[in-house]
Amino acid sequence: MAPNGSKSALIVDTNEVMLQTVSAAIEKAGFHACATSSGREALQLLKSDHFDILLVADHLADMRSTDFLQRVEQMPVQPWTVVMQGSMPTPQQLRDYLLLGACAVVGRNPDEICKAVVSCCVPWSSASNAVN
Repeated sequence: MAPNGSKSALIVDTNEVMLQTVSAAIEKAGFHACATSSGREALQLLKSDHFDILLVADHLADMRSTDFLQRVEQMPVQPWTVVMQGSMPTPQQLRDYLLLGACAVVGRNPDEICKAVVSCCVPWSSASNAVN
C-alpha cells in the first residue's frame, strides 16, 4: 500500500536496470513504486494489494505479456495499465494491448513512461505537477 495516500505503481520487467530506472522516475513523479521481474509474482501482488498504475514490459520471462494482461483483466479491480514496448508495436500488438485494457503503449524511455502514466491519471493533479 502506498504511504500517505500517494498513488502506487507496480512495475513488471525482467530487465533489472529498467526496473530501477523506471522505479526512480515514477517515484520522482510522486508515486510509490513497487517492482518485480516476475509476472506470476506481479499477479500475486495485484491480488494482495492495491495499485493505481501497472507498468508491464512487452516481454516477461515467466509468461507472455498478453497472457499476463488477460489475467489482470479478470481481476475485480484493474489498475490503469501502461505497456512498455521495446520496439515499435505492430498494429496487431497495439490492438491486442488496447483490447486487454492498456491505456497506453510506450517505448522504454523513462520520461515517455512517466508522461504516459500522468496522461492515464489526468485527475491526479499532484502527479502531473511533479512531472512538469
